[in-house]
Amino acid sequence: MSGTSNYAVSGQTTGDVTSTSTGTLQVTGSANAHAVSSTVGAVTYLAAAQNGATTFKGAADKTITLMGTIATAVYTEDSTNDGDIIIGTIDAQAATITAVTGAAGSLTVNAAGGAGTAITTITALTGAHSSYTLNMSSTSAVTMANAGTATAITINAVDANAHIFIADTNTASVETFTGGSVIDTVDLGQGGDSFTSGGGADIFTTVVATDTAVALGFTKSTAVPTTAIGTCNMDVITGMAAGMTVVTGLTTASAVALVRNGGTMPSAANAANTASALLVGTYSSANEIGRAHV
Repeated sequence: MSGTSNYAVSGQTTGDVTSTSTGTLQVTGSANAHAVSSTVGAVTYLAAAQNGATTFKGAADKTITLMGTIATAVYTEDSTNDGDIIIGTIDAQAATITAVTGAAGSLTVNAAGGAGTAITTITALTGAHSSYTLNMSSTSAVTMANAGTATAITINAVDANAHIFIADTNTASVETFTGGSVIDTVDLGQGGDSFTSGGGADIFTTVVATDTAVALGFTKSTAVPTTAIGTCNMDVITGMAAGMTVVTGLTTASAVALVRNGGTMPSAANAANTASALLVGTYSSANEIGRAHV
């Protein structure tokens, strides 16, 4: 397709849908793996009937809607996919989104929950896309694949619904998560992540043995160094509210600790409790410091 017209394509089997037109291109997904390429005109891809892998190419902006309506919906791309990408998913069936190194432009995923419980899985790579933004609504669930290497991911889960977010295991990755007023269940990544609770009985889990951003302690009898935490690749959790839990798997005898954002150390006279850290074990806001100081 070429020229200046707007085009609509449906019933695609295999092969590419290719457009050099300056007009728009609308493609209806199908049960067949295929590719969609547009160099100029904006693309809208209707993925409600998508049942396979679709590869996106070309410099045009692209909007993909209703991925995950039926099973085996896969988004991928090639290195020419340089426009701004917006992908909408629902949780009726699992959806998979995989970035490719060399693709430019922003990548935004709008993950909407609904009657289902399926998970959207995203592989975010460094050297692919200028930014990664995840907007979670309703009771949605998203996993960042462990193959991901992106260094900055923004997650907005601010509506009044429960969300599930599982970070990847890339130690260079920094997730910035903002939650809503209902329970958010979050597995922290292994880099210096920033999580802001919207209130409620949120559950944050970190694997201390592999999380490079778990703090090893700070000067006793002083305020928690929030500025330093924000600039030295530590995990930061703000907005502590009644019912929140931070699960670390540590015991009171552990040599490492999780530092939370806010509060002060006990007095210097209580040297046994102020030698190294504010908190170990599992934090529960019900009793403010959970288990014990080291």
